Amino acid sequence: MSQGWGYERERVARRLAAELGVPDFVFEPKETAKGNARREVSDGLLISGDRGLILQVKARETDQTDTPQRAKSWATKKVKGAADQVRGTRRTLAATDDLTVVSLRGLSKVLRHEPPWPAVIILDMPVVPAEFYPEPDEPDVIVMTLDDWRSLHEMLLSTTCVIDYVERVIASKARVWLGCEANRYFQFAEADARMSGPKSSLPLLPVDPLTEEEALFAAIVDEWVVDLGTPDKLADWSNPDDHRVAVCVLDALPPLHRMQFGRKLFSSAHKTATDGERRSGWMRVEPSAGSIVFYTAMASSFDDLDREASAELLALTAVRHEQIRSSFPNPGPTLGLGRVEAHGGRILRLYVFVDGDHATKMLPCEVRWDVANRFGVLDIAERRVRRVETFGRNEPCPCGSGRKTKTCRHS
Repeated sequence: MSQGWGYERERVARRLAAELGVPDFVFEPKETAKGNARREVSDGLLISGDRGLILQVKARETDQTDTPQRAKSWATKKVKGAADQVRGTRRTLAATDDLTVVSLRGLSKVLRHEPPWPAVIILDMPVVPAEFYPEPDEPDVIVMTLDDWRSLHEMLLSTTCVIDYVERVIASKARVWLGCEANRYFQFAEADARMSGPKSSLPLLPVDPLTEEEALFAAIVDEWVVDLGTPDKLADWSNPDDHRVAVCVLDALPPLHRMQFGRKLFSSAHKTATDGERRSGWMRVEPSAGSIVFYTAMASSFDDLDREASAELLALTAVRHEQIRSSFPNPGPTLGLGRVEAHGGRILRLYVFVDGDHATKMLPCEVRWDVANRFGVLDIAERRVRRVETFGRNEPCPCGSGRKTKTCRHS
């Protein structure tokens, strides 16, 4: 097999991860020097937040005379070699403090003394032997075919969720034959479905692929992911890692949650376009990956609209972030998304990223009251938004002054 052909198959595996996931989190192989030699760090890395996944791809050319036994011997040999490469990559990642890798979006990231991330060995082979699983000689490594890798991304729609899935497989020690990844996936999906119910959270893994309508709603979230990474938006980020953290909040949504959030965005935008009223909503991303606040508005023109809407979105997101922080021990960041549509059909997408408590410590009571008066107060315990007129006279004022509603000057 020629080296060029094999490298093309490695590119296919990375491209699938980028096209079906997020290009911000898929990184090209990196060569490092070791003595007089050059060593490649994996065939690609998936990195979301502080978690990563090592990819090793082995490809076998189509051979009309190939037999299951020959394919089995080839897979056994290639998996052994790939496991050795995984071991070398882990040593390199653990030993270096300034390894710079570049994502398929073109943004660099510096890796420093990374832990032994899990790995996936991907086999692209025309004949897959029945009831066969090549055992990697390295811990926390799983093996699957390129077709299974593609199907996994098509079901999960997210790089972060793929990393979650691989970590779950390794923790469970569940084994399946090569080429039968769907069996393992559906075991997990059915377990998630049993744990979920009408009043509980949606399952993390869907049993069935999204319907055409559901996929359209999920694609609304993808539009935001793409938009956050366009050149004009990237120019607003002082640090690429800040951009990646914001995208990670969206990417951490499991498929059904992604669809549900897209449906909320669509419904809010449709109602706003119908009656002209500004609307807001929110969604918690689990587990502890952060929260998303969204805002929809209409405008007759775009003159100075960017500045006005950005200020309103910032105030809304900062106040919601403060309300969320008061209810969760590890709330994570809050990503604010604003969609403003002009009557001519032009759409302006805005974003605000708030993390920690520094952005909310100095919030004036006037800002809190203005947000509460326009968009209500987020009641985390009851998972609803309360209008200011529903607050009793002896309840704390929504402005955050600490006074009772009946004595606060804002009420």
